[in-house]
Amino acid sequence: MLVKSIHSDDPWLRVNLDDVLRLDFSQNGQIRLDISAYDVKDRAALIQVAAEHLASADLYLVSVKMIDVSGVLMRSQPEDPGDRGFSFIRTVHRHEQLPDEQAVRTFAAKLLGDFKGRYQFVSKQEIRDHVRTKKHAGDQEWAAFIQRGPRDSAWAKWWAKC
Repeated sequence: MLVKSIHSDDPWLRVNLDDVLRLDFSQNGQIRLDISAYDVKDRAALIQVAAEHLASADLYLVSVKMIDVSGVLMRSQPEDPGDRGFSFIRTVHRHEQLPDEQAVRTFAAKLLGDFKGRYQFVSKQEIRDHVRTKKHAGDQEWAAFIQRGPRDSAWAKWWAKC
């Protein structure tokens, strides 16, 4: 499965292509031609990607919404997004540069047409369970993340008591 994170499922559920493009395929008001995704094999890997995605982007400890782009993103290549503290997410990261804005619109429209069949949700509890397991196993990447002081202090507070 090849998954891309999305900000909110609301525009997808309302089947609003313009809002989907604005929220999940744009930056600073411009449609982005590059598509970033993660190549995961099973639910455990999806949960790990969700947890590491939040942490490496210094996002809040929340549930993660993703969409399966398998069969629509056709020529994605491995791409190392740079050291963000987690080796797994670096290994499974994929990237594809689409040729123009129309290609991005077409890509998003295909996903929108089958959103309910492609939607992947990882709960906050699943992420906490994954990270708790990593903590109890003495995982150095997660310990380093907490030690550097994430923007969301809830991570560190939760880590201290889990």
